[in-house]
Formats: sequence, C-alpha cells, structure tokens
Amino acid sequence: EGNFLTDDEIVLEKNVIFKSKKFKIYAENVLFNKKKQTARTNKDSLFISNRTKIQSKGFNMVDQGSIIKFNGKTLVTISKWKFF
Repeated sequence: EGNFLTDDEIVLEKNVIFKSKKFKIYAENVLFNKKKQTARTNKDSLFISNRTKIQSKGFNMVDQGSIIKFNGKTLVTISKWKFF
C-alpha cells in the first residue's frame, strides 16, 4: 500500500520489499522519493544479501541506493552459506 505525499514522495506502508540483483530489504512505513531514488524508515527492517543479513531499526538509502545507512540497534549476521 502507498500514499502520495507529493508528486515525488510516496509513503509505502505494508510489506515493502526493495530488490536489486545484489540484495533485498524488507520493511514497513518507508518514505520513498521517486525523483531522487531514496528511501528511509525508522521501523524494523531486514537487509539480506548473499552471505549477509542485517536487522536494524530502520535505514536511510541515499545516492540512488548505492549507500544504505542502518539506524539504531543493528545486528549483522555473516554466514558461509548464501541466504538467497
């Protein structure tokens, strides 16, 4: 679900998934700016990549997704097996 705040900003509410070839991020209540290609939330989020899983109290995705800053208490799990 989503609601437009402006022409560029959208609040994405339930079961939000950001996907790329290298990772997935699962979150809720994400503010997405389609013009700047940025996203942020202060809610629980889960980042999953090949052998890395990061659980945090939100994230701030900047520079068109090339930089992701994780907020609050963060747990990083690195595995010798792939998560996906």
